[in-house]
Order: sequence, then structure tokens, then C-alpha cells
Amino acid sequence: MRYETAERLGAALGLLAYNLGVRRKVVADQMRLCLPHLSVSERRRAAKRCYASIGANVFGIFATTDDEEPFGSGWEQMSPSWCRLMGEKYPGAIYLTLHLGAWEANAWITMRHLPPKRMICYATAQREASLDKELNERRAHCGGEMVFVRDEDRRSALHTIRSLRNGERSVYLLADQGPRKQHGEPAWFLGQATYCHHGAVVFAQRTAVPIIPCVSIRIASGRFKYFCGRPFDCTDLDESLALQVCMDQLSALIAAFPGQYFWHHRRFKHYAELTAREAEAWRQHGLQILTQPELGVTDVH
Repeated sequence: MRYETAERLGAALGLLAYNLGVRRKVVADQMRLCLPHLSVSERRRAAKRCYASIGANVFGIFATTDDEEPFGSGWEQMSPSWCRLMGEKYPGAIYLTLHLGAWEANAWITMRHLPPKRMICYATAQREASLDKELNERRAHCGGEMVFVRDEDRRSALHTIRSLRNGERSVYLLADQGPRKQHGEPAWFLGQATYCHHGAVVFAQRTAVPIIPCVSIRIASGRFKYFCGRPFDCTDLDESLALQVCMDQLSALIAAFPGQYFWHHRRFKHYAELTAREAEAWRQHGLQILTQPELGVTDVH
């Protein structure tokens, strides 16, 4: 099956799930909580799109092939020369992203501007071992090394740190989902005081590599535009400050493309005690903080 056809089929089934009410209340509640500025009709339209987007992602990954274009040919880098420069200048970097747009294709496109076999895809292990194995196989043939993290697993983190420090690998990391309370750090995300994954900041500060935001926005079935932001050097920042800048960057992306985010995950199970913010960089500056991360640093201060 062609990749574009698989995405269309997945999108249709996603819309069917919406019409059947599958997790629709979870999606509606979270969108109302995080995006109160949108009208009811705007949130409803965005919700339908997010069902179609998730369906396209799920079916798309299992339709990938072993050829040179496993995700089809309908993608483009918004600035190929910039992406190439990032790959050449930073042989080791943290590519920070989220469950938005075509995140499976996004990993593969990111690898395109790196030398072969130079990407570690860092992910939390699934509960089902068989699903882990299947996803691992589907993703690995696209050119990356999959690292699935489990509780009390230090070997994966040490392997990742050594690879980054030696410039042997870059790391692709999705950091938007909710960690277990004991494994996360408090930060504001989408306007909520909650616990967040801080692995990107920990890796970046321990290895002195930059954090580079990246995303692939779906513009049609099998067609995406890839964006790679400005490197964020957080080595001299407090960890909590650096984490907040990263969460603001991800929040800005979600606010800009709410119909392509994975709202189905019940994100805010645990709330943290944080001092109220006078300003939120993601609301004030929008996508500008992906190209000027210093704006986020200033606002957090």
C-alpha cells in the first residue's frame, strides 16, 4: 500500500472514531483547559482534525517500506541549507519534538541531514512487549537506533550520554507526554503547572550539546513541511529554567497547530506547586520562540 493511501485510510478511520465518541470527552476537556481562547466551534474543528491526524500517523508507520523514501516523497524542508548546516555544525545534538503533525516521518526527515546511522530515537517503552518490538522494527529500518527506556534502566541513559559527548550520535526525543510523578520535574506546560520530562535538558547540560526544536506539519495526506529551529544552548542555565523554555517551545507549536496534536493522552494527571507566571512566552511570542529561544529565557526570569 502506498504511504499516502495508508494515511488517507488512517484519517478516515480516525474520523470514524471521533463520530463514535472514542475518548472524545478527554480530547474536549483538555482542549478547553489549555486553549480557552478558542471558541467551541474552533475546538470542535480542531478535535476532528486531531483524530484524522492520529489515524494517519498510526496507519502510516505500518505502511512504510524499506526503500529510500519510506514515508513517500511528499515532504519538503522549509530551509534545506539551514538543516544541512545544523547537521554539519552539531554532530551531536538533542532534536526536541512532540506528538504533533507527522512525528514518525519527522524522525526520518531529521536523519536526512545527518550522516548515516547517527540518530538515537529515545522513547519510553510500551506496556506491550510485542508492540515495542513491532514499532522498533518499523522505525529502525528508517535509519535510526531505537532506545526504549524502562524503569530503573541506567544503561540506555549512559549509552546516550556517551554517544552525545563523543559526537557519535544525535538524539531524537519527544518530550510532551506526562511522566510518572517521581520521574518528572515541575514546569508549566500549556498553561498548566504539571510534571514534565526533563531528559532533553539533562542530556544537553551533561554533554554540552544544543537542543534543536523540530517538527513536521502535515499539510495533506502523505505531505509534510519540516521545520528545524535555532539551537538552544542551556549549559549555563538553571535546569528548571532550561526545562521551562523547552516546554514553552512545545506549547507554542501546539497552540499554532491544535488540530495536529495528540490530545487523546490524559496529560494532566498530576499537578505541581509552582509560582504563578506573570507572562507565558508561548502565548506572548508564539512560534517566534523557536527561532529566538532567548525570548523564553527572558520571560521565565
